[in-house]
Amino acid sequence: MELKFFNRDGNHFPIFANHIKHGLTVGLHHHACIEIAYFIKGSATHIYKGQSMFMTAGDLVIIPSGSEHCYIQNHSVDIVNCLFLPEVLQSDIEWFQKTEGFFELFIAEPFFRSENNLRDKLTIPEEEREKLEFHFLEITRETEEASSGYEIAAKTHLFQLMLMLCRIYTTQKKASTAAKGSIGKASLVREAIQY
Repeated sequence: MELKFFNRDGNHFPIFANHIKHGLTVGLHHHACIEIAYFIKGSATHIYKGQSMFMTAGDLVIIPSGSEHCYIQNHSVDIVNCLFLPEVLQSDIEWFQKTEGFFELFIAEPFFRSENNLRDKLTIPEEEREKLEFHFLEITRETEEASSGYEIAAKTHLFQLMLMLCRIYTTQKKASTAAKGSIGKASLVREAIQY
């Protein structure tokens, strides 16, 4: 995906979101940004790094910049995508680094997915889905309407969405770790880097 999505009427803004409803195949492509894709309804097979995973309502995947992926066998898909450039985090990266789950979910996890103990997708609990969808749709609405102050509103919703995902990821990781009795390689990598 080209960076043209981040330039509107000659103004650069590092966040773009869209809401897609289709049943077509989305061919192999990559983005020069980070993508968060969330399935509201329907299902599809997501191909990432040569591996396929079945995606259905409530599933979310984070795709790092430059990673080729595609969707095949789409069935009445209703999906929201949020794409953003890493620069959107620059002024607040210190806060995100202090947020439990951020490093694993947004940095380590996408690059270590081939490891058996890392998930390919995050399944959002039923009770959190409406709230998550709200943030995605508000980012979409704000960036499409581009009313005065849309940059602040879109960034606020993106940050709320990311924080929500970090908390969901951490809760699920702790439950999984307790069940398996393992801390996982992503956690070890984080601890080594922080040291």
